[in-house]
Amino acid sequence: MDDQSIKDEVCDRLAAGETLIGICEEMHMPCTATIFNWRRKDENFDKEYGIARECQRDRWEDELREMVKARPEDDCKYGNTAVSRSKLEATALMWLMSKRISNIYGDKMNVEHSGGVTQKRIIVVKSFDEVEITEKRRAGISRN
Repeated sequence: MDDQSIKDEVCDRLAAGETLIGICEEMHMPCTATIFNWRRKDENFDKEYGIARECQRDRWEDELREMVKARPEDDCKYGNTAVSRSKLEATALMWLMSKRISNIYGDKMNVEHSGGVTQKRIIVVKSFDEVEITEKRRAGISRN
């Protein structure tokens, strides 16, 4: 298999929802470091890889929706362990998506400012004795 065929397969499988680690574990696939080197050196591959990752995130969104659509009778069929596992998978995918694509899936913060900005100048007045002692200390003069 030539490099271009492997690059195409990596992108196709990422777009289908597989992880890069899972893909690279197969014997005919390169290690992740090779994939990252290809991305750095091959601008076209880097672009295709980015598109594949976008498709992968869309796939994950679909998987989350399928998990949510699971019917109550499925809970009885698979038991509490399977339900707990599904919740864990859904939570992990939601967290990952909120961090990787925060502008779409992240928590939204609405920050509004109304009114003006005022600046206050605070002047601290010391007694004459305190100023004199401070000045002498700075100059290295003893108190005596």
